[in-house]
Amino acid sequence: MTSPLEFTSDGCTGFFDTWRGVDLQPCCTAHDLAWRQSPGDWSLWFGSNVDLGVCFYQAGVWELAVPACLAVTTIGAVLFALKGKDGNRG
Repeated sequence: MTSPLEFTSDGCTGFFDTWRGVDLQPCCTAHDLAWRQSPGDWSLWFGSNVDLGVCFYQAGVWELAVPACLAVTTIGAVLFALKGKDGNRG
């Protein structure tokens, strides 16, 4: 398991790091960390996708909450299954 001190995030991979002046990187970093800490655990991974949408909503960008959750759940599922976000088979 990766500790937060060993972890670096690339922000909102393939998505907006900011939207309407709202910094989304804290939400994306938390999502990346959850993804990294639960390789191969589909239930924890899916939960982190829902948490990303909730974080966007709570940050004030409600219009991106559902699209972000759907994007990381559909497109991200392929990446998660094939190699994991960090390029290693999860």
